[in-house]
This record gives sequence, C-alpha cells and structure tokens, in this order.
Amino acid sequence: MGSGAFEVPDPFFWPGFAVPALSFLPGMPDHGRATGIVSSTLQQKGRMEPISRLPGLRDETIRARATADSYERGRAYYQEGAVRAIRPVGRGVLEAFVQGSAPLPYTVRLRYDEHGITEARCTCPYHAGAWCKHIVAVALACLAAEKRQSLRDVLAGLEAPALLLLIERLVEDDPLLAERVKAEVERLLRGE
Repeated sequence: MGSGAFEVPDPFFWPGFAVPALSFLPGMPDHGRATGIVSSTLQQKGRMEPISRLPGLRDETIRARATADSYERGRAYYQEGAVRAIRPVGRGVLEAFVQGSAPLPYTVRLRYDEHGITEARCTCPYHAGAWCKHIVAVALACLAAEKRQSLRDVLAGLEAPALLLLIERLVEDDPLLAERVKAEVERLLRGE
C-alpha cells in the first residue's frame, strides 16, 4: 500500500480497501467544502471535475430513504463541508469520505444503475434501516453537483456576447455580486 493511506476494514464491499488520507485531496478548496463530485483522476489545476450523474436522484428520494433526523443532520454535514471526496471506484459504484465526529472519516459507498441508487452503505455504526446522516450528506453533494453541472451545460451553449450580456444584467442591481465577479475574473486571469 502506498504512503498516505491506511487500512479500514469494509465489511460491506471489499475487505481491506485502502482509504487515502485526507491530504490526498489537492483539488479540495482550502475551506474543505464539497463543491462537486470528485474523482482523483479528473482533477485539473486544483479544480474538481464532476463525474457522471446519479440517475433519478432527487431531494424527495433522499428524504424518503432517511429518517427526518438523519436527513436534517446529513444536510447540516453537507452544508458544513463534511463530504471530503466522492470518486468512482468501479462501474456503478461511488465511494465517498465523510468527516464525522470520529477522528477518521466514514466511508460511504453508493451502488447505482440506470434507475437510481440500488444500495447505500456507510462504515458508521448507525443501523436503523434508513440512510444515515453520512449517506444523506453524500447524496446531497451528488445532487448539488448535478445542479451545478446543469448550469454549466446551459452556460456552455452561450456565445461570448450573450454571456457578457447575462453577467451585466445580473450585476446591474447587485454591487456585491459585481465585486465578486470582478474578483473571480482577476483570479482566473492569474491562473488560479
């Protein structure tokens, strides 16, 4: 096993798979928030690239598979940036690491097919017959990444003049947004 990894038994899938240490995530922003579905093989210049969408994933589906408490706690975990990484580990399988209250992150595995998630497992001790907060957090991160990717697809279809007009209209009445756009343009021009 390479450096930067440690053994974590996974009784649900493959015994003894290696879980990379959190330092393996060069694409994660400094604040640690999950900003997209991550694949360690799809990182460019420190930016995370989304991977394929999970079919049929909707907020209603996530709520239906979790208790009300697990959903709310999982939503808080997602919003706090507890989802450290999500990556494909095989056909129809995503693996994620969620930092909970324990020193080591919990491992979540989602199996899916063309109809949606078929199995969701977590290494945490929660066994109430519903999704735990860690699974909920990962599912919400996947859902958010899908929404961001959909916006990217819409914007990619616009020519430069239309994009410029769109930005001008959006910032016209919002000086804070105008400043954020200017700051982001400066970052992009610096190659960050």
